[in-house]
Amino acid sequence: MSRLKREDCKRTKHDREFSKWEILIGPSDWEEYLLGKEGAERYRVHNLPKNSGPGVYELGIAVSRTGLGREIGKLDPERIVVVYLGQADNVRTRLQHYGRTGAHLGNSCPPQCKTVIPQKGPGLFEEILSRGYPIIFRWAPDPNLKGEKKSSIFNSSFTIARLQSETEMPAGEIRYLLQQASLETATEEESKEDAWVWMRIKAEAKRDAESEPALASYLYSTILSHPSLERSLSFHLGNKLCSSTLLSTLLYDLFLNAFSDPSLCSAVVADLRAAHERDPACVSFSHCLLNYKGFLACQAHRVSHKLWTQSRRPLALALHSRIADVFAVDIHPAAKIGKGILFDHATGVVVGETAVIGNNVSILHHVTLGGTGKVGGDRHPKIGDGVLIGAGATILGNVKIGDGAKIGAGSVVLIDVPARTTAVGNPARLVGGKERPSKLEDVPGESMDHTSFISEWSDYII
Repeated sequence: MSRLKREDCKRTKHDREFSKWEILIGPSDWEEYLLGKEGAERYRVHNLPKNSGPGVYELGIAVSRTGLGREIGKLDPERIVVVYLGQADNVRTRLQHYGRTGAHLGNSCPPQCKTVIPQKGPGLFEEILSRGYPIIFRWAPDPNLKGEKKSSIFNSSFTIARLQSETEMPAGEIRYLLQQASLETATEEESKEDAWVWMRIKAEAKRDAESEPALASYLYSTILSHPSLERSLSFHLGNKLCSSTLLSTLLYDLFLNAFSDPSLCSAVVADLRAAHERDPACVSFSHCLLNYKGFLACQAHRVSHKLWTQSRRPLALALHSRIADVFAVDIHPAAKIGKGILFDHATGVVVGETAVIGNNVSILHHVTLGGTGKVGGDRHPKIGDGVLIGAGATILGNVKIGDGAKIGAGSVVLIDVPARTTAVGNPARLVGGKERPSKLEDVPGESMDHTSFISEWSDYII
């Protein structure tokens, strides 16, 4: 007979020994504290045990019938999922530690929080809290407890059908939660950066809502009401790309599932930073998130590409069609795109099926990465890291653009371009000549220098 797991039991014979369930950290407590909201604390100090001493404690998640964590009022024991059991010489101190260090935020916090010393190792509840559910606890004193031991019983045994029947959450919400629990967390530095960018976005949205009341409702529904960047982006893309037959709720569920992949989340943040750092017209992260169609088209493509690799091709192609209709950006779902990508202006960009785009690449409007005819197979360009492709450039065929190369505006490229060189013209030729082309010292995809080659191009006349 197999041993029962704690999460399979609604009640135990020791329930009468425990205190009642209390909220330790609400979904927005840490966030509001960092934003400086008056009276906000990182955790619910008043709910901690009044007396210090040894004991055992359980940590859990309170879920609601609607799946909207912020609607939870009175804690219902039938709606509590226990996920952690621990022992401590001083339970109050242990619970304070969780609240003060932001253990629930991946054992790290945004750079603004200078006084907190992060722990080593993965956080306990980072993604669960981001879903909008509070972390709760109960405890029981144990005067005979000596030393300390703890055991995580974070379940891998939940099934989507079972948990959905218990919580009545949408399948996408549940699948997102379970995937996040099983996936390896991102590196500590990436977690800090992601959290910092999201906090910047919320602070910018709050500022803009106060300065422009006409946008307050819009900013609240797209950014301020969401506990994470993934949820905000999923909501925004769902509303942008929906149609009378492709509902926003379906798309939200689809995007949220896809963004459960940490690599996609990391790419989203890298793309936000790319736009903010390389485009002087990008006044804020929130401006990019809400209004930059190149950024939005790129993130939606990441989801369609994920669907394509999962053999969900009809849905990937349907999403691809909506992206082209709404954003005027046509990227085939099979095309592979790195991170730190800037589609500046983006209108008229076309990327073919077998194209590959590396990291930290900048592409302007009306760029085509196409084939040379109707022959199938591997037939589209391969763009290296750090490449800059100017407006209206056309690159055709299975050619390679080397790392750090620059393609001038309006150029037509039909053969390989070596790394760190500049190709301009129709047909394109290398600045400095084919035998000894001029070499670039910077990374054009990041510097965005479009015209430095002109002084070396003797044929340039007006």
